[in-house]
Order: sequence, then C-alpha cells, then structure tokens
Amino acid sequence: IKAMRDSADAYDWWVYKSDGSHAVSWCANSVDEWVLDVTDNCPLSPRGERFRDWYARTLRDSLVVGRQFGGIFLDQCHTTIYWLRQSNCNPSQIPLDLDRNGVGDADTTVTRLWANGMYDLLGQLRGHVGASYPVVCNGAVNLVYDTAGKRLTDWLNGTMMECFLSLPPLRTDWYKNMFN
Repeated sequence: IKAMRDSADAYDWWVYKSDGSHAVSWCANSVDEWVLDVTDNCPLSPRGERFRDWYARTLRDSLVVGRQFGGIFLDQCHTTIYWLRQSNCNPSQIPLDLDRNGVGDADTTVTRLWANGMYDLLGQLRGHVGASYPVVCNGAVNLVYDTAGKRLTDWLNGTMMECFLSLPPLRTDWYKNMFN
C-alpha cells in the first residue's frame, strides 16, 4: 500500500473534483480514501505508465510471481464513479474533473472514461496473471456498461456484491427465489 501511495503522490495519479480537491470514495474515522485514476486522463509516469498499467504490473510482480497467493481480490471495482459527486464524502456535490481542466465533467463522460479504464485495468491484469489465476472484485455491480457490451466479468472469476440484498432487483428476486 505504501508503494501505491508513494507512486500516486509522485505521479499525481489521483482523481480530482472541479474545485481542485481530491475525490474521496470513503470517509470514516477521520480518514479520507482518495480515488486513484484508472482513466486515459491519468498522467503518465516517467516510465510511460498510467496508474492502471502500474497497478496491474505491480499486482503481478508482488502477488503472483512465486505464487505466494492463490488469487487476487480487488475492492472498489466500479464501472462508474459519478456517484462520488453525491456521496456523504462530498456534501457540496462538487463534480468530478477527470480531464483536470477546472470544469466538472458530465456524469455520462465520467461513466464512459471510468468504465473504459476499469475494463482496461482488469484486461491488463488478466493478461499478466493468465487465464487460470483467480481474480475477484468487489463493487462490480453494474457489469455491462456500454453499447458494445463490454463486461468487467470478461476478466473476472467472480464478484463480491457487498450489501447485495439491498440492490434491486436482487433485493426482491433473490430473496423470493431462495426462500419460496
């Protein structure tokens, strides 16, 4: 985690809001979890990598080489982050600014850029670890995200659906089918 934070700070791989502050995905216990940028707008490191390139390679090098772990679990694996504008961590509802031009981006733009970036990150990770190495994500609730039908599940062995009974249609359909 320290290497990720150090690299993100060094290369400014953070997502920002239109007021120049960091986008926060989790704010609890006086700790703000800043959002790392998986989009094409993420700055390149001197090595020519965006965060998603670095992360996929680093996960392979740190966890897979030597087979120290039986799989990879990723949290915050969302197909969009436009909801951060409306979260408790952003009470003023300041829009996200993925292109860093000081103007808030439309939710549709944020979704397109983020979904493509997340799809690429998972595709790179799958390419690094191979088809037989388990990769599971949390947060990939909306698995199909565009008219081309790209799915994060193209690269995953499974997803953890946190609070899944609270999500429609699972809230009613799953419960009805399991207990009736």
